Amino acid sequence: MTHQPLLKSLPLLSALLALGACGADHNATPAPAPASTATASAAAAASPVVKEAFITASAEADNIDSVATWHAPDGSARLYATAKHTDAVRVYDAETGKPIGSIGSPGSGAGQLSRPNGIAVIDDRLFVVERDNHRVQVFALPDGKPLGSFGADVLKKPYGLWIRAVDGGYDVDVTDDWMAEDTSEADAHKRVLRFRVGAGKSLDAQQIGAFGEADGAGRLHVVESIWGDPVHDNLLVAEEYEAAGSRLKLFDLKGNYRGRDVGNGIYRHQAEGIALYACTDGSGYWIGSDQSVTDQRYLVFDRVSFDYLGALRPAEASNTDGVWLDQRATARFPAGAFYVAHNDHAVAAFDWRDIATPLKLRTDCTLAP
Repeated sequence: MTHQPLLKSLPLLSALLALGACGADHNATPAPAPASTATASAAAAASPVVKEAFITASAEADNIDSVATWHAPDGSARLYATAKHTDAVRVYDAETGKPIGSIGSPGSGAGQLSRPNGIAVIDDRLFVVERDNHRVQVFALPDGKPLGSFGADVLKKPYGLWIRAVDGGYDVDVTDDWMAEDTSEADAHKRVLRFRVGAGKSLDAQQIGAFGEADGAGRLHVVESIWGDPVHDNLLVAEEYEAAGSRLKLFDLKGNYRGRDVGNGIYRHQAEGIALYACTDGSGYWIGSDQSVTDQRYLVFDRVSFDYLGALRPAEASNTDGVWLDQRATARFPAGAFYVAHNDHAVAAFDWRDIATPLKLRTDCTLAP
């Protein structure tokens, strides 16, 4: 989602909330100090170009926004992408990019979509945020059967989401980026809403919290992408626009602002999709899209310290909104893959090894097929 500098209503990333209701571990690792200017400057000097493993066929009418993957019991993998203009979710082979089909059709009924934006997969469920139906709809995989929807009574202009498994169900954080017609941008602030969703056959969901400070450094202005790290009690929300520059705002899982931002002064354009490469020992990397048509980069930060480790430039992909990091091994991607939306009309895939090698990142945290 590309926003113009706060002259109209805005959007942003996937899932959190000020949740007085959902608890976090008070003994979790505290947020470390920001990386030094020298460290950031040194990392910024090297931005290797990485070639895509594949790019799906162009679909100019679709306006592709966000992506996710799912692995079938037979070992095959599917890639899903929201098509905002044609009100569908496109389905591809995740190893080749070959089209398989689509889910949804225009409308507001069950199984129908209206400007689908954020998307995420957990277990055998596909969650799709519908901006213009003001809801999150859930589909069963692989058949795409609609299981129900939630949030239509409280969401106003939702964009992104993040999901985590909890207590036999899921907590779903949804970014809600809207402003009343008679509200100036200077007066507007955005929220993240949290829902508890059951994992049973029937969809049972209820709102359990929300957050978004009305003023101060933790205030959200333009929000869409969101991603969390339960191991370290961290939640990142992409702040697409600020007078001081776009960046990632750091919260704990309760929705409390941690008093620092990530990538401030490093993002050159709009902070968009966020992904986490997580290793079982607690280490890993955050990757964020610095969205631009002519200067697209994917920024890499340390999982724990948030030190800036460098940037990668795609050979062809550009204007990236949503991203998805798949750590599960496949025949084509034995160390995992990184998928990105490409200039609104396609999806690009990168072999994780091709990303890791130039920046000397780990490749040994791959999950079993």
